[in-house]
Amino acid sequence: MLQWGKLGMWIIVGLSLALALTIRIEQGRVHAEQARSAHAALAVVNAEASRDSTRVLVDASRVMSQLLGDSVRVYQRRVVQVSQERDAIDKAIGDERVARYTLAGRVDSLERVAHALPNADSAQFHLRSVPYTVDASVVFPPPPDSARIALRVALDPIHVDARVTCSKPDADGIRAASVVASTPRWARVTFGRVEQSPDLCASPSVVRAERRTRFLGFEPLVIGGGRV
Repeated sequence: MLQWGKLGMWIIVGLSLALALTIRIEQGRVHAEQARSAHAALAVVNAEASRDSTRVLVDASRVMSQLLGDSVRVYQRRVVQVSQERDAIDKAIGDERVARYTLAGRVDSLERVAHALPNADSAQFHLRSVPYTVDASVVFPPPPDSARIALRVALDPIHVDARVTCSKPDADGIRAASVVASTPRWARVTFGRVEQSPDLCASPSVVRAERRTRFLGFEPLVIGGGRV
């Protein structure tokens, strides 16, 4: 009877181990499927972001106009959320890059007609047309000498307020990332390559999937069989 009791105990222990192993394997499959679904949903959002282009936010511009006057234009573009790889600049700095945003600024050309009263053989011009300040001195020597102009053009600083925003999680638990920039109305901004690490917006479904994958197999396992 004692031997059968020990044998029964070991049978119970074996069955418990098999059951626990089965549960762990099924949990792994579920977590793996959840991870695949989360990354697939993020890939869809990234595909939409890669097709996006620089847009002028009309509604935001109206709000900014109410707060700051009719002198601000707001631009936006969706950001691709991918793991960052170090380039030569990152290696030279020695830091880890988590985001990269490139943009190009452009100012409209200056087209104005200026008048000035001549003073003997010269004339002085001063023109202010935001964002330009132009000073010119023109000399008209007697022929056959050619006329000369001394020209100075100063451009106002282009104040760019840039920020990164994260949307609320969608139905798949993914947060879309965007970069937003506001500039004076006389300046134009076009976003180029814009990307950042998924950790910055931390989509809930991706965070949960990575956490479960990271700790899968390291959770404590408690099995009881008889007095064991």
